[in-house]
Amino acid sequence: MPPKSKVLKANTQKHKTQKNPPQNKKIKNQECPPGYHYVTGHIRKCHSGSKIWVQEHFAKNPGYEPPLDQQALEKIFKEADTKKFLKLGKICKFPENEYLDPIIQFWLDYWKNKKLPFPPDLTPRLIKSMIAKESSFNPEIQAKDSLAKGLLQLTDETRRLLGGKINNGYQEIKNHQIIISPEDLFIPNVNVACGIRWISYKFKLIPKKEEKNTFNTFRNYNNWNHGGEKYATDIFKMAEKKCP
Repeated sequence: MPPKSKVLKANTQKHKTQKNPPQNKKIKNQECPPGYHYVTGHIRKCHSGSKIWVQEHFAKNPGYEPPLDQQALEKIFKEADTKKFLKLGKICKFPENEYLDPIIQFWLDYWKNKKLPFPPDLTPRLIKSMIAKESSFNPEIQAKDSLAKGLLQLTDETRRLLGGKINNGYQEIKNHQIIISPEDLFIPNVNVACGIRWISYKFKLIPKKEEKNTFNTFRNYNNWNHGGEKYATDIFKMAEKKCP
């Protein structure tokens, strides 16, 4: 159970008209306790036909699993059987970086086993090419403009959203949260685990009229409207090119 000070119970009160519902007092700058999500104030219609106002509150997530931290991510991978994973091959113009092959394959399988959605045509080699595109396989790199960090160039805002931050009155990640520090993003295993979790979320956010595939997921990961198409095209070319 979260601390009582952080849980707002659903207060309901009757009102005669929908025009003047009770004022919704926004929860400002407050992250949801683990296992809960934010519900905005809204009008609820009862079976009797009457209406009540439900004050904003934190509600418990269905099928909730505790968030993972840096130590948990490291422990999960360390205890995994990684011998079954294949070599993904070299991405041209870069060292082979074989150490990443089992990390990529493990976390893709792990999140799929947690029933998170992914595009059906997403492969581990495409993710490895994505790492090459994002960071040139440098786990310690940090962007000057966005302060994105590590192999998959995750920003602090992405890190906070993965941890359950409320963004404009809405909690984007309600389950399978990851709570880590900014410095943890420089750890290859942690960065890849978080990055693949974020890929799943970006797949989920593809506009309804667009095809749900890996190409559009990569576009959404980068920037849907500005440069995302070239970004995704580059990744596919890198993955398809065979190196000696």
